[in-house]
Amino acid sequence: GSTRIHNAGSRSKAISGKGNGTYAYKVRACNSLGDCGSFSAVRNTRVSITAGIPVLTVPANDADGSYRISWTSVSGAATYQLYEGSNRIHNQNNLAKDISGKGNGTYAYKVRACNSLGDCSAFGGVQNPRVSIIPAVPTMDAPATDFDGDYLVRWSAEAGAVMYNLYEGSTNIHNWNNQGKAISGKTTGSYGYKVRACNSLGDCSEFSAVDTTEVIFTPTVPVLTVPANDSDGSYPASWTA
Repeated sequence: GSTRIHNAGSRSKAISGKGNGTYAYKVRACNSLGDCGSFSAVRNTRVSITAGIPVLTVPANDADGSYRISWTSVSGAATYQLYEGSNRIHNQNNLAKDISGKGNGTYAYKVRACNSLGDCSAFGGVQNPRVSIIPAVPTMDAPATDFDGDYLVRWSAEAGAVMYNLYEGSTNIHNWNNQGKAISGKTTGSYGYKVRACNSLGDCSEFSAVDTTEVIFTPTVPVLTVPANDSDGSYPASWTA
């Protein structure tokens, strides 16, 4: 630059305390009378003090697709660069980023600190929050009474559900994305049904309340047999089971 920083007979100068930037140096030789030759060519030293590596904090699990990512402050940082996968989503000097609108899945985040010259530290470790938005509990609808052992049970459709688990008692009898199941071949008795909704990751809601169907078979009409004629007023009457 234009500031003289050395005027002695030695041929070196220790420089210290410099911040980030480029520094220009030139030197000339002077005799015992103080008369000096021309300056040397200018030589530049670029100082870039790399910031430390920030420590990233993300939630391990999230249930609604909205969460906050934060990281520690490090010395020498002018900005922090946050990446989601290979995409840079943040390049500011604050210490947090709010994420929203994420669907089910696992996401990868990493962060680094950059100094005033734009030179950056290494990335810290990758953090992987898992987003799983659980569907609401379906409403079960089974007929209260059935008279032939064949009937249909239904349940409500719920946002985010890709499959429904239907149970009859403790037995899983249906795993599909529709909202109904035809039941057949039931004998007289009570049958309890419950259902839950599952998302694309296989994570499921709580079970619905149990809805019970009572199967009651109406007997068929018996066939009656009596004699067509009788001569003494006493005769048998019978019928089929």
